[in-house]
Amino acid sequence: MKNSSTRQPPPATTVGSERAFDEFRLNRIPGFLIRRIQQILTAMVFEETDGCDVTPVQVAVMITIREFPGSDQKKLAQLIAIDQSTIGNVAERLEERGVIVRKPMPGDRRYKILELTAEGERLLDRSEPGVLEAQEKFLACLSETERLSFVRTLRKLVIANGEHARVPFDLPPVATRGLKRNR
Repeated sequence: MKNSSTRQPPPATTVGSERAFDEFRLNRIPGFLIRRIQQILTAMVFEETDGCDVTPVQVAVMITIREFPGSDQKKLAQLIAIDQSTIGNVAERLEERGVIVRKPMPGDRRYKILELTAEGERLLDRSEPGVLEAQEKFLACLSETERLSFVRTLRKLVIANGEHARVPFDLPPVATRGLKRNR
């Protein structure tokens, strides 16, 4: 086995080669790479949901409303791990589009329950496959084993370091959800 200090770097064939990529110090910092992954996936989601005019966060909100019926805005923010002001802005935009309605919670009118409208159900049915297709295209360069390992590693990092986030991430048991998967 060769000593890693004598290992020859792969030949650089283009500016976009792996060697050129590795030469930039930020490309060896996990946080920077994770941010880049988020940017890339967001762009891919927009490409795959072309015509739906939705953001990945809006789709996440709609999926969560569907999977956790009767949830108020605060609970949805916790489930998606976004802050209160963001969920408020997203909910307002979706409500203006007629995709969701915010109804006062019975017994405590200070809280608003979010529900998908018929238009929201149709929009989610049209956009969710594009979101999933974007994930597939993004992961296409990985083998099945690498995909499973990648997702398992991301989950491990989120669980191990979640206490540092502004918004904790805590899902209730699956049995409590009104799950509706792709139809």
